[in-house]
Amino acid sequence: QNPLIINDIKQFIFIHNPKCAGTSFRTALDSYDTTGRLFARIDNWNGYQVETTHLPLFMMQVRFPEYFRKFDSYFSFMAVRNPFARFLSGFNEVNQETYAEYVQSGDVSRYRHEVNRFALDMPAEAIRGWDFNYRHFVRQADFAYLGRKNLVDVIIRIDEQDKGLDKVALFDPEVAARLREAP
Repeated sequence: QNPLIINDIKQFIFIHNPKCAGTSFRTALDSYDTTGRLFARIDNWNGYQVETTHLPLFMMQVRFPEYFRKFDSYFSFMAVRNPFARFLSGFNEVNQETYAEYVQSGDVSRYRHEVNRFALDMPAEAIRGWDFNYRHFVRQADFAYLGRKNLVDVIIRIDEQDKGLDKVALFDPEVAARLREAP
């Protein structure tokens, strides 16, 4: 996987919020990464397995303080998605067999039951980022906020991507153009 992108030359940070077109954006921006792919690994931390590609800000602040401090002076941006659509996308990825059965059979009630069971069985610590198996379900706010403070300059709604990319273009037209070309 491509990492969370930090560029020290253009001074920007792209936060990868999972299940929000992040892989497409990261792929488009991969050549800009100046961290040596530091954020493209699985890290063992405090007895937990954590994927640094999808790192909530409170974890980044403690685990990578030298990079976290760059939020003070670098331009930062990320994408978000309707929480229900994002959850279903994550569920479908984690439960590919259940999703394939639903698509094949059209059994909406069984699919709905499985989605609800999954949501109700999800441990609270999972949505904070401490369970590797639930890394796609971390709260979107934890990628933009530290406590009640928003640290991200531009939040791109993927259903209104052009508006968000227009804001990124104010910072760097080249980066915005690269993102517009992303699949």
